[in-house]
Amino acid sequence: MLISLHIQTGQVDLTLAQFEQMNARDIVSWNTMITGYNKHAFDILALNMFSKMLEESSLKPDRYTLASGLSACANLGELNVGKQIHARLIITEFDMSGAVGNSLI
Repeated sequence: MLISLHIQTGQVDLTLAQFEQMNARDIVSWNTMITGYNKHAFDILALNMFSKMLEESSLKPDRYTLASGLSACANLGELNVGKQIHARLIITEFDMSGAVGNSLI
């Protein structure tokens, strides 16, 4: 997937342009964007992409989406957004072991 290659090299603008041109976005493409932004310290963009996924798609976040979203919250000190993600985890009875649990800590 080209967006994965470009986000890994830090080409954020090119990656976003390619992502926006995609006709069908699956959970892997969303996670690639969110995780890539988070990895390169574009935490605001990671949270924006997380919110966009929830608003524009019918996909449910998986453990990678949630761990990256929580990591971005921690990096930015966004306690309220982190609490919202945590509440979502509780309501959906999401398994909080592994990366998601570590991100909460």
